[in-house]
Amino acid sequence: QEDRRIRIFRQSNAGPGAARNYGIEAAQGEYIGFVDPDDWPDVAMFEKMYAEAVKYDADVVECGVMVHLANSKRTICKQAFSEHFVDMAKYPEYIFGGISAAWNKLCKATLLRDKRIRFSLGRCCEDFMFTLSLRLRAKKIVCLDEPLYHYLTHKGSLTRHKSAYNLEVPVFLGDAYKALREAGVYSAVEERFENVAASLALTHFEKTPHADRLEYYQRC
Repeated sequence: QEDRRIRIFRQSNAGPGAARNYGIEAAQGEYIGFVDPDDWPDVAMFEKMYAEAVKYDADVVECGVMVHLANSKRTICKQAFSEHFVDMAKYPEYIFGGISAAWNKLCKATLLRDKRIRFSLGRCCEDFMFTLSLRLRAKKIVCLDEPLYHYLTHKGSLTRHKSAYNLEVPVFLGDAYKALREAGVYSAVEERFENVAASLALTHFEKTPHADRLEYYQRC
């Protein structure tokens, strides 16, 4: 009510991917960023990232992350990448580097719309394919080593408890395989992708309820 730049949209709960896709369509800014409900950005996060985006005409700007462990005073600092500029065309191994989540990134709106980069509609790891597509299509990625995003992790989060949503994981891993082959970079990242896929598949298998594990295994 006090700031005309802020608009609120409501829709039936269809998961975070659907909500973010709605936001991409509704956003009017030059760049688009994402924040999860339990987390918070540094007060100057988007100001600093936008300045870098304009300075270098970047498609994507990524920043470091401060991970806060719930019920603990411990924090862990994670860098986006050690390099300031990341060239995925020359070094495709970076496609699976850094942080795979969407919330430490500022993305050029025209890139998301022109290349139809969207989030998976499931409720589990919906940003995996988004980040993969982003890195395959971005021509210039700029990284800030400052931990400007604050990520709160706790035992009750959707990504940590047993859920039938884990059955979606083999599906988006298959989508990732197809995307890498279509982009012509699969041979360059094959070993890295297999390691990432195996790690994710195993992690979510362990989070899958016993009644769903056979189906999960068959999907893999």
